[in-house]
Amino acid sequence: MSRRWTITVQLAGLFAQIVIPTMPVPAEWRPFMAALVAFAQGAQALLAQHYNPDGTPAECAWRPQRKR
Repeated sequence: MSRRWTITVQLAGLFAQIVIPTMPVPAEWRPFMAALVAFAQGAQALLAQHYNPDGTPAECAWRPQRKR
């Protein structure tokens, strides 16, 4: 799971958390929708902790590429 994928999913979740209160759905469904998005963000974060920023497994040592 690359860093770009993680950032994209987390930003989508943030956007959803901001938009959910303004959506035209019944008020009793809004907390459920917010919890669902929060669960998805948490699950993605738990999966991302097992990968380096370049997408390799965390068991491998990660060294950033030197820029010359």
